[in-house]
Amino acid sequence: MIEVNFHAEASAEIEATMGFYDSRLEGLGLKFLIAVESQIERIAEFSNSGYGIDQGLQKVVVFGFPFSIIYRHAEDHVLLLAVAHDYRRPGYWLGRSQ
Repeated sequence: MIEVNFHAEASAEIEATMGFYDSRLEGLGLKFLIAVESQIERIAEFSNSGYGIDQGLQKVVVFGFPFSIIYRHAEDHVLLLAVAHDYRRPGYWLGRSQ
């Protein structure tokens, strides 16, 4: 398994989205977190398994939710850049990849 590091804003996105879902239905935020963690484990084990997107970035879909995890694979780690809604503000996270 490869080490997964989080961009600070990606961590904040996870927390904010959990809060949003919990405000709609108790326990839904936890379901979102479990779905995200499942995909992060997949990334850690198979870091090149995501869909290639832009500028060497990859993404995996968060099952059951309209979100994707955007990340960059480096030699010895993965940098998780965003947990982004699939239909809102496309590409807003591109500046994080520098």
